[in-house]
Amino acid sequence: MSADTTGMQISIMGREFRVACEPAEQKSLQEAVEYLNRKMQEIKDQGKINGLDRIAIMAAGAFGDPAIIPWLIVQMNTPELARVAGEAFTMITGVDIAYQDLDADKPGGFEARPTENPEDENVQMDPDDNLPWPAAEPIAKWWGSHAAQFENGARYLLGKPISVDWCRQVLRSGRQRQRAAAALELAIREPGQPLFNVAAPGFRQQQLLGLRRKL
Repeated sequence: MSADTTGMQISIMGREFRVACEPAEQKSLQEAVEYLNRKMQEIKDQGKINGLDRIAIMAAGAFGDPAIIPWLIVQMNTPELARVAGEAFTMITGVDIAYQDLDADKPGGFEARPTENPEDENVQMDPDDNLPWPAAEPIAKWWGSHAAQFENGARYLLGKPISVDWCRQVLRSGRQRQRAAAALELAIREPGQPLFNVAAPGFRQQQLLGLRRKL
């Protein structure tokens, strides 16, 4: 990882990215990258995610640099990677693929896990079961019309530059994996504060977020 006054060159699971970063933020960014690489490696070692491409897609979505979006769109043409690539696209841009009619039907011949074949020993559930199938060509056209709204090297979460206030808003209203990304960003940007537990009981999370009145 290299740094200068205008940005940093980072490596996430073997893929290189260059991101804008103020000098005062470089130490925190380095720690965030190291943490992300450790967690992704743990997931890979546990066999929960197969393939470096899938891990790299998830890491790219969590990191939020729009420079990677053209690569994500290419991954949408591979059935095994399409839905997680769509999720990463949404994580960066904030686009709801299904709501904006940028989704597609399941590819013919694709059979998600677990299959009905009794000889298939892989019984792991489909990790993308609740995600829409992205339509790569319409999404590429959308990106061609909206790319100028994003700055390569900056970091985005759901279409907005990452900030403490925005992360707190995502914690209140985002989906679970989006909230997990926001919680990690807050822990990085607010040293000394514990990582918000997005798996805690709902009432406890509401208390922590100030959404529940004390009796």
